[in-house]
Amino acid sequence: MSTERVFLDWYEPCLPQAAAWLKDQLTSESVIVTPGARSGRRLMELLVEQAGGQLINPPRITTLGHLAEGLFTPSLPMAGFATSRLILAQVLAQMPTDHLSALLAEPPAEDDLRSWLELAGRLLDLFTTLAGGHLQATDVLEHCGAITDFPEVQRWEVLCVIYENYVEALANHQLTDSNLARFEALQEERISFGGRLFLVGTVDINALTGQVLQQVQDRCVALIHAPSSLADHFGAFGELNQTAWLERSLAIDPEHLRTAILPEDQVRVVLEKLSEIPSPKVNEITLGVGDEQMGPLIEQLTLCANVPTRWPRDRQTHLSRPATLLTALGTYAAGHQTRDLGVLLRHPDMAIKLQEVLEFKDPAVLDQYISRHLQLRLSSDSPQDYAQHLTQLKQVQKVLDDLLGSNIRQKQTLDQWSLFIEELLAVIYEPQQFNKHQSEDLAIIESLRAIGTILEQWSPPPPESPPEFSQKKIPETEKSSAPSAFPLPLLSFHDALALLTDQLQEVVLPKPSDEPAIEILGWLELHLDDAPNLLICGFNEGLIPGPLGANAFLPDSVRAQLGLSCDQSRLARDRYMIEAILASRPNVCLIAGRFNTEGQPIMPSRLTLMDKPDQLPATIARFSEPPSQSNILFLPPPADETSATQWIPKPVPPAKPITELSVTAFKDYLACPYRFYLKHICKLRQPDPFEPQLGAAAFGNLAHDVLQVFGSHSIADSTQFKDIEAFLFETLDTLCEQKYGKHLLPAVHIQREQLRLRLEVFAQRQAILRSDGWHIVSERVESKLEVDFPVDGLPFSLVGRVDRIDRHEDGRYRIIDYKTGNNALKPEDTHRFGPKNDKQWKDLQLPLYHQLTKSIVLNSRVELGYFLLAKTPKDIQYCPAPWGVTELDEATKLARTIVRNIRRGLFWPPQAPPVYSDGLEGICQDHYPLRSDLIAMMGDDA
Repeated sequence: MSTERVFLDWYEPCLPQAAAWLKDQLTSESVIVTPGARSGRRLMELLVEQAGGQLINPPRITTLGHLAEGLFTPSLPMAGFATSRLILAQVLAQMPTDHLSALLAEPPAEDDLRSWLELAGRLLDLFTTLAGGHLQATDVLEHCGAITDFPEVQRWEVLCVIYENYVEALANHQLTDSNLARFEALQEERISFGGRLFLVGTVDINALTGQVLQQVQDRCVALIHAPSSLADHFGAFGELNQTAWLERSLAIDPEHLRTAILPEDQVRVVLEKLSEIPSPKVNEITLGVGDEQMGPLIEQLTLCANVPTRWPRDRQTHLSRPATLLTALGTYAAGHQTRDLGVLLRHPDMAIKLQEVLEFKDPAVLDQYISRHLQLRLSSDSPQDYAQHLTQLKQVQKVLDDLLGSNIRQKQTLDQWSLFIEELLAVIYEPQQFNKHQSEDLAIIESLRAIGTILEQWSPPPPESPPEFSQKKIPETEKSSAPSAFPLPLLSFHDALALLTDQLQEVVLPKPSDEPAIEILGWLELHLDDAPNLLICGFNEGLIPGPLGANAFLPDSVRAQLGLSCDQSRLARDRYMIEAILASRPNVCLIAGRFNTEGQPIMPSRLTLMDKPDQLPATIARFSEPPSQSNILFLPPPADETSATQWIPKPVPPAKPITELSVTAFKDYLACPYRFYLKHICKLRQPDPFEPQLGAAAFGNLAHDVLQVFGSHSIADSTQFKDIEAFLFETLDTLCEQKYGKHLLPAVHIQREQLRLRLEVFAQRQAILRSDGWHIVSERVESKLEVDFPVDGLPFSLVGRVDRIDRHEDGRYRIIDYKTGNNALKPEDTHRFGPKNDKQWKDLQLPLYHQLTKSIVLNSRVELGYFLLAKTPKDIQYCPAPWGVTELDEATKLARTIVRNIRRGLFWPPQAPPVYSDGLEGICQDHYPLRSDLIAMMGDDA
């Protein structure tokens, strides 16, 4: 008896019709199969509605991917992905190197488990792809000669050996995997089912699932969303006849098509179309995306227009707080390095734990010691300044060592690590109180639940498990409860967490959905969605149909010849889906962009070119026309003046008037008054990150410290560069040991030697300067100066630290600033910009140094300049500024104007984002796509 096929009217949505048809057909033994989980959940909602809210014996609903295991009992426990990957990694590591050279240029080192696991994951994906076509590696090898343009016999011979060894290794562990279990069940004809299987909208059925369904075809009913006149376009189970759909022309009404230039322009089209819908309800509208990178963008921009939307897939579990905490603990456990300790100190959940155990008010301050001294590991040789911080850090290490235990560096099996990780998370999170009605707490709860689900799969199965699809079976697990003939591979805590993280990458945390909002869905979910209004962004080539992705082992042409999913099969699927979508909804808009989210040009979907040949010129012409302009601005709803939540918080006048300013701060005001306000009024700063090397600032500070000691010493009067060089080298070594300990990090050691090379050239240049009559004023080396700088008769002070003042024997002075950047930027380069005859000031540091030192130099001639300690030896030299009295007067007037503006509280509006990162990007909304519109809406007033 063959499968029954039921054709549903495709001029109405599929799922409501399916629910109406199914309501009298279902029993408790029925199983409904849908393409995806969301369509299954929606179908269950509709069935409950059909039953008046009381569905006494609800059917089981599953997806195509999970169907097969419900129809047979495997002969052995099935290894889950983690164990399969671990076993295959062990197999690969034992392969001869000359065999593996056919797969990759350089095999990983024997003990590099993570690289072996990565390769194993890629090969498991390959074997699963083949299994979907009811193929194994040996089948591809047999076809190699018949496949055109595929001279890969040697590679597939190796892959066959790997696959055979993997299958043997599974058997040695008394395990199988899902693909092997399906092959075996098909071969032995053990596929059976006592109820009825209802296939709803399952148009994309691979060969293996088709073979499974063949053995229960008399129990199957396929509900096909298409008119019966197209019966020959579908197979027995509702799968597509690829050739028929590719040969069928597709006429898309121009009214359904719109073009836009940028991604945000596509959202403007969405808002325009929504405004045309009378009294729209959120459950009557769905937004679709061909490019899932547009999901968060659409959500953000529609929120600005006060249209609630929800993109459900922007919370990745592997980036959640519990997952990142485990990763940080694993990294720290692998080496006990201080940089990894610093990461833990920054983690909010670890900070809570440390506050609980050690009663620290702010454990993050300990990170300052780590960032300052760059120790590889804390030891008795660690610098002893800030001794309290060092003591507390060692207390933190003791807490972490107790938390992780003494066996943390031993290798264990997956089930042993599963138990350990569960206990570790319990110790950290059980004392905390979580409120599931708060989104941040709910994200932690859901993350812990997702981690727990994976860890359960790593553990042995319980003695009894409930049967699935009314048939007893051995459940999928990560390890058999029976003793294995061979022990499972052992792995480190760090590698176990790497496996966990990889599995978590496949898990997305849904957003809380208490508030009504328009759903934003991916392309494959749109066909079975039943909202009457559907707007699809990203109707472009490379998105709809989407790419399969490059595969070194199975190019697309080979996939097509093997009967696997390929570009043509995807085109046929999407060709059917778009016609079904257009037929079943009264309002559909397909929006094609000219540029993607990365700014690259893109073309409209080739689905728009499947019309009859005589219609193609008109279709192409429509996409070549300039898109219509829109006046819609993406702006937030008017902010409540009393609310603390604003898109860009407006500046508030300082409680106390500003009466002094550093000469270096004027540069910040010239760059952006708003950022000046955040830095100098609100005192916001970005925490110094730990880097296993000297950052630019730390490198410069070390050089300044060495030169300060030199300038204050009598050796500064020497004209013998060798004497100067020896003093500088000795000072450098002493300061490095004081700052960074006796055992420098490798990068710091290299940077010390790089600075030594610069100091060597500096010694030569300095000896020449002294011979030319220039003498360092030792009492003014690195001196902090303050000078009155009245503006409009009101007192004001300039403060600054001058690196060095030189006095010539003839009475001239030089005010010198050391610059240790790699590039030899001269004073003119750093202080002014613009065309030669219209230079504008962007920094006032050196000109204001002239103001700071007036009481020292009196009426003497003064020169301003840099002493460049650049990367290239030829650039290490003194470089004077070219400004005369006129330019310095301009700079002084500009400084007084800035003081007036600060007194008046003129810190708004923000300027365009700078090219450097200062940690204020979020507050300033630097990455908001229409930032200028937002600032304009907020007004010009401060």
